[in-house]
Formats: sequence, structure tokens, C-alpha cells
Amino acid sequence: GQFPKIEQSSEDKYLFILLRFPYYNAYNGNIAINQISLFLGEKYLVTIHEAANDVISGMFTDCRENPEQRKAYINGSSAHLLYTIIEQLTDNLSPLLQKILTEVDETEDIVFDDKVSGVYKIGQLRRKIIGLRRVIGPLRTLLNDVGIKINEFSRSNLSIYFDDITHRIDKAWETLEEARETVDIYKDSDFTISTEKTNRILAVLTLIFTLSIPATVIGSFYGMNILLPGGLDAN
Repeated sequence: GQFPKIEQSSEDKYLFILLRFPYYNAYNGNIAINQISLFLGEKYLVTIHEAANDVISGMFTDCRENPEQRKAYINGSSAHLLYTIIEQLTDNLSPLLQKILTEVDETEDIVFDDKVSGVYKIGQLRRKIIGLRRVIGPLRTLLNDVGIKINEFSRSNLSIYFDDITHRIDKAWETLEEARETVDIYKDSDFTISTEKTNRILAVLTLIFTLSIPATVIGSFYGMNILLPGGLDAN
């Protein structure tokens, strides 16, 4: 996918915005990315998106089937419709972040369980968090720029509404940052616990080996062709 960006035509007739939003793929349990391209003009909004069953498709269906809902989405301008789309896309991050936090709690139980190795679980969770950070990070700056430029295509000031969106994105970033730091602590803890467990096993094996040395030495002597008390050739 391309890097998120915002461009305005030289004649200022339209605004091009490329966004990338994460979503949970229930089929394989991974986090996938939906890339969305938007062309905003004074009287139109064109969207191009990859996922067939995403937020935008649901809104389009609502507009087609419910005139009152369509009027609420548009609210007199294409710019307001763009705001509504982005607002719902960012609101859709909440269940995804909640799932990450749930997995963080589950990982804690695994890490501090001596009978289970948490290496794989920690690795998978770190991968999800890093992937989300790569998507959320650019959105923080990009949506702030959208909130400023969108007013050129709207009769009303939409910047104040975008303040709520950017605040939501900032909270998502903070949540991911806390989750990342927590998982890093779990990674170190799991390594420490595994090391201590390995050291205990090595200590037991060393003790067993040490105790078996005298018997091994004596057995070696009796296995030689040397006359010793108690040997098979002793009279």
C-alpha cells in the first residue's frame, strides 16, 4: 500500500486524501489494512476502497435505503460527509484496541505460568501492536491537516469536529504505546523466568552428574584387568 497523504489540486477544485485504516480480520485472526482514496470537491465526494464490507459500504447502503440518514450524513455539504466517514472509521478503532488490551491481559497469565512458554504469544502480540503503530502514527498528522483544509469545501467550520477525531487518534496512540511497553516488560519477564527455569534444571543435572562420578570411577576401575578386592578374579 501507499503512504497516507493529502494533496490539493493547483486550482483548489478538489482535495485528494489517501488513508489507511486497520481492521480485524476474523477469518485468520490478524489485523489487516484497508486503504481508502477520497476525492473531495465542493459538491461531490468520491471514495475508492479495497474492503467490500467496510464502514463506507455500510454508510452507502444506509444512504440508499434511508433518506433521513442520508440527510444526516451529508448535512448540506460533501465536506460534512467526508467528516462523517472519517469519524466512523476512527470510532471503529475502539473494538480493535479493546481486543489488543484483552490479548495483553491474556499474555500476562501465560508469561507468569511456569508450565507454559509465552514466546510465541508475545511475538504475535508485538507484531500486531507494531503494525497498528505504523498505521496510527501517520494518521495523527494527516487528519490534523485534513481538519484544516476541509473548511475550504464547507460552509461551516468543521475544524472543531476534527479536534475530537484527532483527540481520539491520540488516545489510540497512547493506548498502543502503553501496550507496547507492557509487552516489552512481559518479554523480559518471560526471558528471566525461562532462564531461571533452565538454571534450575542445569543445577539438578549437575548435582546428579556430580553424585554419579564416584560410581563411574569405581565402575571404570573394576572394568579394567586389575585385581581388586571384590573383583571377579579375586580369590
